[in-house]
Amino acid sequence: MCQNSSLGPNCSLGPLVLNPMLALSIRCSSHDFWTDQQKTNDWISALAERSWRDLQHRYGEGDTSLEYLQGLCLLAQVDFADGRVQRAHTQISLGVRIAQSLGYLSEPTGTGNQERSEEVIRCTWTLFMLDRTFSITRLVSPSQPYQAYQLPKPTWEGALLLDKFRRGAKQDSSSKIDPLSNEQDLSALLVGVYSLWDDAIRYVFQTTNKSDMPPWHPTSDLATIEYRFADFEPEFSTHRYREVDFPRRAIQEPHLRPYFASWLCFQLAYMSIQCCIHHPFIMFIKLQHVIRKVPPSFLQKSYKSSLIHSRWIIRFLDEMDEAGMMLHDPFIGYLTAIAATIQLEHTLSKHTDVAAAATLSFRSAIRYLKKLSKYWNSIAELLGIVEELAARLRHRHTLYYSQDDYDGILPVVESERVGLAGDDMSLMWKVFDYASMSALNGKSPRSNLNKANAGQDTGDLTSQPRGQTGPPNNISSLPATESNWGNMPSNIPPTGLEFPNMEGPQAGLEQPNLSLFDQIPEDWAFTIDDWTLFGAPGSTYFYNEAS
Repeated sequence: MCQNSSLGPNCSLGPLVLNPMLALSIRCSSHDFWTDQQKTNDWISALAERSWRDLQHRYGEGDTSLEYLQGLCLLAQVDFADGRVQRAHTQISLGVRIAQSLGYLSEPTGTGNQERSEEVIRCTWTLFMLDRTFSITRLVSPSQPYQAYQLPKPTWEGALLLDKFRRGAKQDSSSKIDPLSNEQDLSALLVGVYSLWDDAIRYVFQTTNKSDMPPWHPTSDLATIEYRFADFEPEFSTHRYREVDFPRRAIQEPHLRPYFASWLCFQLAYMSIQCCIHHPFIMFIKLQHVIRKVPPSFLQKSYKSSLIHSRWIIRFLDEMDEAGMMLHDPFIGYLTAIAATIQLEHTLSKHTDVAAAATLSFRSAIRYLKKLSKYWNSIAELLGIVEELAARLRHRHTLYYSQDDYDGILPVVESERVGLAGDDMSLMWKVFDYASMSALNGKSPRSNLNKANAGQDTGDLTSQPRGQTGPPNNISSLPATESNWGNMPSNIPPTGLEFPNMEGPQAGLEQPNLSLFDQIPEDWAFTIDDWTLFGAPGSTYFYNEAS
């Protein structure tokens, strides 16, 4: 949001920017002064309220300068994370309108101070990204569509470029080296991936379906997102995983960590789009109007996309640990929780390699969420929801699957069809509804395990289909809610589906085991029952018209 030149030793920030910046950052500080949690919370509360009064005073005077917008962006993040979601939404909507009225959303027409123009660009795009982040909910949509933002993309300063040669060229104004194009500039790519979230948010939270068009139709909303996603990929060829050599360079070249922090945010946000649109829960919601016509090949693609992209998210988090880095952004915690619920589903896979790898991935996600929950109460709430889903899956009385000779088209034996338990749907929507999850922030009582199981006992789920037997319960030894998922050992052999020694040594947490990551199986003969939701195979949800 600011250039380095604005934050240097000879520069100072006014209280309008400094106070909300401190309120946002001191909770993650390792300084001895902030070891007392109560004192830290008191300071955060005082700084946030002081910032709010200062912004009100400036607005009352008609001063909506760049400094005002910068303070607005910072305080909105504090408010959103601490449960004051409505105030955060109001601030960002106001900021976007102010930026629009000042002409910041359009291409500049005059010449002014170049450095200040760059800060205006950065602040405007910050409003754009926060507007998308805060709109991940069923209740609020972005203030302006991404097409309304016609201003130039922001550019990195030399210190944040990955390539040493270009970094030197960037700092040398007399250099004849062509600068990186906007398409390959990481800051511009961050903006680009957030523009993809516009369509993804609208698709996930769309409450009505005005047409009978199936998601696999080439003109469907899902097809549009897939096209934009694939079309965007060539734009970051210089920032691919193999090109940047992460985490080795982050370990051996510490001065590159600012780059890798932004690179991780970009990669996680980009991968999460596929996790959202192909999440088994969202896919089931979007297929209900065509539930008798779902092609197994469509489910196969969805299955693989959610599995692979969620595994990459967990791998990035594990390698971030290996590099000794930590992302404190609660939005990253939200993305991690979505990936974790996908991996949780795969712990029940009948393919042992998938189930074993999913167990490791889910454990890694829980470990990261536990770290992040120390700083953000909303992430502690989110962690509790994910653990409750794991507990419900563990205690589910009926697990569905078809027999091994099932051909992927029709059930071997006609079975009763199942819906989703109301509690399951409610919990899963809480995971996806980022704004509502932040608004809870300790205000909602946690339901106990007995209540979580009440839905199955009272018939929310149908009984086991006739002629079918339950598969081995791969999570039969998982701990219940409030358990130590993150403390599980990291060396579980890939051949076993049981999870012994759940209370593993704490020392193992610092060395994530990536040995199973690359063991995604080769293409097996996919059947509709490889796709699962809440432990029930696809044949219990989707069935052919003839059945």
